[in-house]
Amino acid sequence: MKKRDFLLLFKSRVDGKDILKNENLEAIAHKVTNVKEYVDGKATDNIIGQYIHILSPDDEEEGLKIKVLGESKLTNEMIHEKGGAMKVRFVGLVGTYYRKNNDWALACSAKEVIL
Repeated sequence: MKKRDFLLLFKSRVDGKDILKNENLEAIAHKVTNVKEYVDGKATDNIIGQYIHILSPDDEEEGLKIKVLGESKLTNEMIHEKGGAMKVRFVGLVGTYYRKNNDWALACSAKEVIL
């Protein structure tokens, strides 16, 4: 992971504008996957939201996935119809850094995705 502005690691919550590097919280989505509900540490078949997989705002880094709970608004079919990439905008995007396998990882969530 390229250090996404090293000082951001020390914030408990990272603002969406710092994550996406733009004021409008816009990104390019390329895939959607389901978020399943967990009960007692085990995944159920109940789908409670979706992960929107986006291209990284930093060219050298891998993309991000942003969790949006609630009813799905975006589908892989919609993205495919737009040529495999679709501009979206997030509402209430925040991130939190955490340790994963002796490295830093970023968990992102948003209240809503706007197509």
